Amino acid sequence: MERYFCFGPDAERRADDYIAHYYGPAYADQVRPEVLTDRGHLHQEITRLAEAGADDLVLLPCTGEPEQIGLLAARLPTVDEHGTVG
Repeated sequence: MERYFCFGPDAERRADDYIAHYYGPAYADQVRPEVLTDRGHLHQEITRLAEAGADDLVLLPCTGEPEQIGLLAARLPTVDEHGTVG
């Protein structure tokens, strides 16, 4: 599985801009709901995918800013060996 993410100031707009540019108007509206821009959505998506049996998740930043990795790390939940998200 792959999901895009963008955190920090103005994350929603930056995610919108990136997805619209990358996918274009024909597909952006289909992709955008799965872009993770807040901790709650990130946790919900990890839980949903774990419950569906996914054992890999690749998170792709919507910007080339290195600080996105730190922002992501600060928001990641723990997942135990049973797939329970905490």
